[in-house]
Amino acid sequence: MGNDVPHGADGGRGPGGPAMRRPGLTLRLFLVLLALGASLVLAMALATQYSVRTGLSVYIVEVELERLAPLARALEALHRAEGSWDSLTRERGHWHALLRDTLKPAPPEPGEPVAPDGPPPGARGPGEGRPPFRLRLLDAEQRSLVGPPPQPGETLHRLALKQDERIVGWLALSPPRKGGLE
Repeated sequence: MGNDVPHGADGGRGPGGPAMRRPGLTLRLFLVLLALGASLVLAMALATQYSVRTGLSVYIVEVELERLAPLARALEALHRAEGSWDSLTRERGHWHALLRDTLKPAPPEPGEPVAPDGPPPGARGPGEGRPPFRLRLLDAEQRSLVGPPPQPGETLHRLALKQDERIVGWLALSPPRKGGLE
């Protein structure tokens, strides 16, 4: 017998070449810790992205609702004068005129400095100064009167319209679309 070498005496080499050694404990521990660390970094990145996106959406809606305060005051005055929302529901042009008149940019203050490279004071960028398409008027029972139809399961952010401490309607915004800002 030409191959009278005891088992294992050839250093793990057999007729098929060098044998694969199992990774040592240190290497296995390193790979486990590396995978754990990478998983934690990925989880933290996803949690941060979700938190920023959610917080930013809430902030955007709050800023939009503040910007709509003049419109809310005008709607309350209209309801006080007419006793209903009929003029807005019958004539869509009245709704659009009210939006245009109450949400137009403020005129510049006298003596307000003009930025050399920027627009004149009071000027707005594209899309600014017009109401968001997500804006709608609801009656006191929160039924849609004017604006886009509500979507199933949609969460609306509301601003109460009051007359003598009684809610007579709601100015409502649906949340910004997930794809970005309007």
